[in-house]
Amino acid sequence: MKLILKDIKLILKGMKLIMKDMKLILKDMKLILKGMKLTLKDMTLILKDMKLIVKDMKLILKDMKLG
Repeated sequence: MKLILKDIKLILKGMKLIMKDMKLILKDMKLILKGMKLTLKDMTLILKDMKLIVKDMKLILKDMKLG
């Protein structure tokens, strides 16, 4: 009986460690997702800027054609 109880305690300790590792992995995944969201925001801003640049270039070309 004592050996069985020891084994159960060891298994429980192992399970606790696994749970800790899983929590850490989840934290890391959340951070990665946050980072991905931020990069997506940055990318949309860059695309908006690029659209504005293209508009400006079109206007400049129009001015050159007229001038």
